[in-house]
Amino acid sequence: MGVAAALTRASWLAASMGCATPPEAAAVLNETERVVGRAALSDQVVLLTNRPALVMIRPASGGIQRVPIGGRSGARLWGLGEAGRALYSIADFSDLVRLTVDASVVRVEQVAQPSPRVGNLLDSATGMIAQHAVDEPGTPMVWELDASGRLSGMRAPRRVSLGLARAEESLLHLLSCSVPPRVVCWLPGSNELLMLDATGLERLATLESVDPVAPAALLAKPETRAIHDAIAVDDERVVVLFDGDGSAAARIGEFGKDGSKIRELRSPVPVRMFVWADARHITAIARSGHLIEVPR
Repeated sequence: MGVAAALTRASWLAASMGCATPPEAAAVLNETERVVGRAALSDQVVLLTNRPALVMIRPASGGIQRVPIGGRSGARLWGLGEAGRALYSIADFSDLVRLTVDASVVRVEQVAQPSPRVGNLLDSATGMIAQHAVDEPGTPMVWELDASGRLSGMRAPRRVSLGLARAEESLLHLLSCSVPPRVVCWLPGSNELLMLDATGLERLATLESVDPVAPAALLAKPETRAIHDAIAVDDERVVVLFDGDGSAAARIGEFGKDGSKIRELRSPVPVRMFVWADARHITAIARSGHLIEVPR
């Protein structure tokens, strides 16, 4: 299998690793839609979906704006980042593109071709973070990426060998992260949280009561996840959407920064992903696709 074909398969598997498809039409996310990137822009949380579209949510007011993405590259976007009050993504595992909302559509404009090729783009409080599309064990998991497409090294854990093909190993090193300012990250199948800040990416904690998923099980059943989503509520606590007992509905736990579980939170309906957190509640998207609040 060629590199491009392997990466295309890997991106399909990564999209399948998201939360289960909501059973009904949704106010925020449509029935068959997957979130493939997220970033913070001013007072908004912006979601990039595989529709493709940008969904912009203002947590303070609950305001929602959806804008479809135009152009042939729209269907091949992965990851989302912000720099200089502009949004960027990666198209076709090779092109850094700028996403500009223009009237009723999002324009896609190629700005650079980073080298080596980039397969994932993440947003941090200090700029954009990239992951190589394919890389060798022992190399850093993340790199800084500027708006000109220049990659530079940063402190980060290293990729490890899993005894799989390079594209599959890259898939299992594909990070998911919450939005700034406190960026929490995790890997497919892992029960470990990482923290991304101005100093780099570092391991934060292994979560108690959350079981990891073996690489072979992930490749056989990509929708399986140990951690579905996570969000920091302050400097000491993280709220995690996780599979804890094999039940159909994921549980929501509040954990200390040492990984100890403090308590479980109850949502009025099953949750798909988190959007924002404050001292009183978590703004989330329900399995149905509607915006809800989970009390703390």
